[in-house]
Amino acid sequence: MTVLDKDELFRKAVAAVLAQWTILNLAVEHSWGGRGPQRRRQDLYEWIISTFSTSRVNSTWLAGELSLKLEGMFHVIAEDESDVEVAELLVALHSSTRCGDFSLAKEVLERHQSCSAAASVDGSRVRHPGAAGDSVGGHAGHASDSSSDQECDMEEDLAGLMASASMTPIGCDGPPVG
Repeated sequence: MTVLDKDELFRKAVAAVLAQWTILNLAVEHSWGGRGPQRRRQDLYEWIISTFSTSRVNSTWLAGELSLKLEGMFHVIAEDESDVEVAELLVALHSSTRCGDFSLAKEVLERHQSCSAAASVDGSRVRHPGAAGDSVGGHAGHASDSSSDQECDMEEDLAGLMASASMTPIGCDGPPVG
């Protein structure tokens, strides 16, 4: 696999991790932090990619930066320490893809695709009828119980990925950064 292919796989895996990060999804969905939440999510993604491409990143530093970014961009604090989990996963993804081990990246992408497929199947049952963000009965933006079950499943998937991310990538020189 060429360097460009490695970079592309890493970028796709980062996008998948961010797409499965519940607190980020809630912040974007509910426009926490003001207008343009999709653009701010994209800015966060681009910052992550740029950071990994220009410097050596450890998970402790990245967790702190992600926490600051969440607070600054979306006015939210990750009290569940998901910023730490996401940082550890991102560092493990970068380390493994750089060393030619694509198993973690492929697992992240597969889980994201299966969650996306489940979300599209459940989508017709989750949202209430009405205009965008509006619902019958005045509960704008609220989803049914299947939505919260789905979010829990995504959190469990992310936690499962974190458990596998602590392994040393095959073929790497030296210990993983983090």
